[in-house]
Amino acid sequence: MQLLFMLGLTVREAANVELQLRLIAAQLTESPHGVLLMAGETVTRLVDLCRNLAADSASVSSEQEEELRTLTTECKVAFQRRDQYVHGAWAQDGVSGAMLTMRSRRNKTEPQFAPMNVEDLTDLSHKLNGLANNLTGWLLKIMAG
Repeated sequence: MQLLFMLGLTVREAANVELQLRLIAAQLTESPHGVLLMAGETVTRLVDLCRNLAADSASVSSEQEEELRTLTTECKVAFQRRDQYVHGAWAQDGVSGAMLTMRSRRNKTEPQFAPMNVEDLTDLSHKLNGLANNLTGWLLKIMAG
């Protein structure tokens, strides 16, 4: 039961990170239609858009661009971990009894297995929460000029 609770918390925290990426990308378009333009974009696409728009924006310093690049790199890593839990089938190892996730990968014949546990999900939810807070802080600095 605790595993399911932590999965829900992780999904919620990931949604907060995704929202912040969407808001940053929308802000960096410098368009009144930025929110509309970013609607429905995947996290991978939002990360790329944030990076490209920041690099092209006169209102983003090179230090701020580097900070955003670091944050978005951390987002990519965290979302890969999240995806293993969210998109993986849950199973129990017949030998050790450990809980695992299994995912099929594009153009690969062998499934990908990864251990799953409450501690890792707790760590991931905390990481995502920190990323959402840091992205919010980054956005507020840009908006303040």
